Amino acid sequence: MPFDAISSASPIRSLNYQLLALALAVVYGGLLAGLPLDVFKDRASYLVYAEHSWLIFERYWETGPLAALANEPLWLLLNTGLTAVFPPEITLRIVIFVPATLVGWFVLRQDSRQFVWLLLFLLLPQVIKNHIIHLRQGVAIGVFLAGWFTSRQPLRWILLAATPFIHASFFFVLFLFVLVRIMRSLRLAADLRILLTAGAAVSIGGAYELAGLLGARQGGLYTAPAEVISGLGFAFWMLVFIVMLLQGRELS
Repeated sequence: MPFDAISSASPIRSLNYQLLALALAVVYGGLLAGLPLDVFKDRASYLVYAEHSWLIFERYWETGPLAALANEPLWLLLNTGLTAVFPPEITLRIVIFVPATLVGWFVLRQDSRQFVWLLLFLLLPQVIKNHIIHLRQGVAIGVFLAGWFTSRQPLRWILLAATPFIHASFFFVLFLFVLVRIMRSLRLAADLRILLTAGAAVSIGGAYELAGLLGARQGGLYTAPAEVISGLGFAFWMLVFIVMLLQGRELS
């Protein structure tokens, strides 16, 4: 086949795959949003958010602007805006469907050669739970990925900066993100970067005590007794860490 024929066919194949990825992402989001609303943990709480977010925001604001900023104001304002147009049940399905579709799209479109593995990644319980249980985190992840993959620098930083005000855990995600960028700019050795990043991640646990002092709800939530936490998440992320180590010392 002539070279020009190959080059002209490649965009078509790429476009076909992008359309397939988009279609599957919409199906993925639609299936998760279509699940019953009353069979998953915390759905009653999310319905309360949908109905009363503005009242919740006002109460935080009365405590003080710092408390309002520490308690995910964008999440509350998102629910307030959606519920002004839709019933609470539809609002809940929207905050499931849109982020799940975004996550599916950004993941599947990355590499057609890894399609099966990317699809399996989306079906992992650790991924799906963000769109059926931890809905606030699912929204933040969708916004984070939108910022991560955009090529427009002002928009990218706006989206990334918005994520902690949807789910406060992204304050720490952005802290690690900035830390990694600083270490890269200093051209630190890969082993030292891994060690410093791991140390920073471990130290974050103590920051939830400070969150409680600031009036953030996460302060009490994440310092709950450890016996209610299973070891499955630890095992999964330890496996991810081992895979990273097996890739060798080549880090960008």
